[in-house]
Amino acid sequence: MQARAYPLELLPEFINHFQTVWLTDRALEYFEERDETVLPLLQKMIDKVTDAIGGQPQQ
Repeated sequence: MQARAYPLELLPEFINHFQTVWLTDRALEYFEERDETVLPLLQKMIDKVTDAIGGQPQQ
C-alpha cells in the first residue's frame, strides 16, 4: 500500500502555516476544548512566534 503523504518539499510551507496561522489563530480555541492545562504554555509559544513573525498573526 502506498502512503498518502505530502511531498517533503512542502514541509517548509506546512511549518510556516502551522506557526503563522494555526498556532496563532486556532490553537487556543482547539486546546480550550481539549486540555486547558496547556493554555499558559501555549500562550507563551504563541507570543514567541508572534514576535518572531513581526508582531501580527496572519489571517
